[in-house]
Parts: sequence; C-alpha cells; structure tokens
Amino acid sequence: MSQRADLPNRIPFYTGQVVYMYSFDIAYELPRQPEVSLLGQPLAQVSVGPSKRSPRQLVFYRPNMVSLSPQERVGPHGPVTVERAVKLLSVGAISITVRVPFKVSHIEQLVDYHDLQFADGSLTEEVRELAEQVRKELTPYCVRPVSQVGEEEAYTVFCIRSPLVTEEGSRLSAEVWLKDRRRQLASILTQEEDMALLSEQEVEETTSRYCSYYGHDLTMVDWDAAIIINNPQDMEETLYIMELANVQLTELEA
Repeated sequence: MSQRADLPNRIPFYTGQVVYMYSFDIAYELPRQPEVSLLGQPLAQVSVGPSKRSPRQLVFYRPNMVSLSPQERVGPHGPVTVERAVKLLSVGAISITVRVPFKVSHIEQLVDYHDLQFADGSLTEEVRELAEQVRKELTPYCVRPVSQVGEEEAYTVFCIRSPLVTEEGSRLSAEVWLKDRRRQLASILTQEEDMALLSEQEVEETTSRYCSYYGHDLTMVDWDAAIIINNPQDMEETLYIMELANVQLTELEA
C-alpha cells in the first residue's frame, strides 16, 4: 500500500479496455470467402482510416470481418459488456478480438485481466470454441483445411484512455506518468501479481522500450502484451498492426 500512497501525481482512476487478440491457422489458404454473412452476422471489410501521422501512401490490408453480438459478463471488477469480432484472412487464418472495458483505481489492478476468467469458464476456452465454429463454416471455402483448430497465438493489449488527469485536475504527460510507475507497468506486462518480486533489471528491460509522439500518448510493447495510452479513436491503427503481426506469427509457426 505504501507504494501506491507514495506515487506522485496520483490518478484517481483509469478507464479503457483490454483487447485480447487470438489468431488461428485454419487452412493452407482461404482464396474464397462467404459473400454475405458468417455465424449469422453480416460481413464487411475492415475499415482503418490512416491518421494524420501516417504516410500518405499507406494502404492497409483490409480483410472481411464480422462483429458478433455483445455479451454481458462478469469480469474481474464487476459486470462488463464484451465485444467480439472475427477477421478472415486469405492466408488461411482467422483473427478473433475480444474487447473488455475496465475502470480501476490502481493501474496494477490490470494484472487481473491476464488469462481472463468468467464464472463459467475462461475467455480462452470460449474463443477456441468460437474459432472451431468459424472453421467449420469456412471449410468449404478453404484450400487444405485443418481438421480442427490448433493452439492459438494470443496477445493482450491494455488500452488506457488519455489524457491522464491527476486528482488535482491537471493533465499529466504520459512519459512523466511512466517514469513514476515503471514497476507497476512491468508487473502488468509480465503478468506478475506481486510487483515487489521483480528485479530492477527486469523492470528496466520491460519498460525501457516505448514510443511517444504527443505528450498524452505512449505505446509500450512486450512479447505477450502491450500498453497503449491514447485517445480511443487514435488507437485503432496501432491495434490493427499488432493484430496483423500476431497473425503473421501464427502463419510462420504453421
């Protein structure tokens, strides 16, 4: 408790969402796709508008996707509305994203969102079942389809809404905030519930690599998880690039 109390520039609470990315290989390739719907929901192309900081000639790969009906669940800190989406990629893979909102008073509480558990099972188990449903429906469109989905490639992104505002109501630079909370952030990225156990070397290595453009934004990427601080509307490009990278890792393994 003393580590929390001693933090300068205290933030009263944090809001945002945790984005879980799961990638599955389902075939050698997926040259054709359903034209209208998947799992009873309409298909549409992914739309990611490039921001003003992106190269003008940047062209995003735009696969088809389907947004599923939201689900009401009980998360680590109470009831939440869970959003799910499935993307179909011509390389023979699918990517499933699950978005879970959060509001926490201490940033280290986000550790609770790793390996998310619900009352009737884990999120990972639910996603595997969903992936198997998608695989079965897409089998007629696949070249050399797999007989069942294998191990998923998973990645977790903690998206924190900015700007960060202190208890006194003043805005706080994301880099200043990071400097004061390296150990807490390292515990989130490494899934270490007791942050006091982490060595100074591990804290430094985990939190030393980050990118920041404006004073209010920051992105820190680790092997199994990442932290993004930004306006919600400005996170989508970064999230989509991370999702495609996760799919590429799945295909390299396949």
